[in-house]
Amino acid sequence: MEHIEEKIRTGELLLESTLLSEPDMTHRYGVAINTVRRAVPHLWEQGIVDAVPTKETFGIAVPEK
Repeated sequence: MEHIEEKIRTGELLLESTLLSEPDMTHRYGVAINTVRRAVPHLWEQGIVDAVPTKETFGIAVPEK
């Protein structure tokens, strides 16, 4: 979660960019798929990503801290 948030904050992941698929995230970050499945909804709850039903998940904004 923190890595994705940082990529949005630094501009490496642009607004409306698609995130990696769940299997790709598990491979890239070396975590279990259940970890990814908990992380993405948390990012959505924080307003960092917007999940589009039946489509991919998009990076949108990093909330002010």
